[in-house]
Amino acid sequence: WVDRPTWFARLGGLDNQEKLYHIDASGQPVKEPNYLHPAALKAYQRLIAAYRDKFGKYKHFRGITLNEEHDPSFGSIRNGYDNATTALFEKETGIAIPGKTPRERADWLLKNVREQWIRWRCKKTAQFVRKLVETIRAGGHDDLTIQYWIPARYFLSGLENWPKYDAGKALLETGIDPAMLREIPGLQLVPSVRPDYWRH
Repeated sequence: WVDRPTWFARLGGLDNQEKLYHIDASGQPVKEPNYLHPAALKAYQRLIAAYRDKFGKYKHFRGITLNEEHDPSFGSIRNGYDNATTALFEKETGIAIPGKTPRERADWLLKNVREQWIRWRCKKTAQFVRKLVETIRAGGHDDLTIQYWIPARYFLSGLENWPKYDAGKALLETGIDPAMLREIPGLQLVPSVRPDYWRH
């Protein structure tokens, strides 16, 4: 089994990857790169540009896929409470977050400005993905696209609560707003439901 963080860091040229992890509400690192860090963006762009430059000359190369491995999102409403992310939210929204720990920040954000917090996260995801599409289309490759596979675990994990379960709300809480993403030229959204992944 491939160590995903190590694989991504090596190919993306990331140093000290552990400093770029998401931090969850309990203060624990989540071993996925926090794409709001400039270094994480550069790593994604480096990988995408490498594929573009190597295969873009071939007519059958149509683009790349961002699948479940390191998809650019927060992954959960419980993630995203590190110093850098919350400081950026404060800077861009003018909303001051009381509390010094991830738990204190999470409790306050989800109690007082939950909707603003969710919408801001979705906006940051869309901005990030737009930069990735711009990367693969750079240098005259306007016909190339990126497929964004939305992991099934993001919208199927609450099915036991059907019919009250709201898959759209669940996606927003991960930082994924399909409506925002559909506005990006060159991006294709693909809900990824693989039965073989859910076999017991």
